[in-house]
Amino acid sequence: MNYGRASAFVVGMIHGVGAETPTQLVIFLAAAGAGGRAVGEVVLAAFIVGLLTSNSLITLGSAVGFLKASENWKVYVSVAIVTACFSLIIGSLFLLGKGSILPAIFGG
Repeated sequence: MNYGRASAFVVGMIHGVGAETPTQLVIFLAAAGAGGRAVGEVVLAAFIVGLLTSNSLITLGSAVGFLKASENWKVYVSVAIVTACFSLIIGSLFLLGKGSILPAIFGG
């Protein structure tokens, strides 16, 4: 199959939202529930806007980086290897329940 830009965008957004988002959403709304329905709706809207904005900026940054790197094959391969290793290491730490050893920016 030949996937286009729209299908790549949809798949990326689905993966970006992931399994963690519903849990975060429930926590935010439960915390905001003490302030009433209006506060809950504001928190929900802020969460959705923040989620879409951050996912879009990360995707844009990644795409620009990989496109620029593809102009030089050695840089492209190096960036791909570093990205893959970083992803595997961070993912493995989370799977093994060791995410707390990471700095806060990585979820620790």
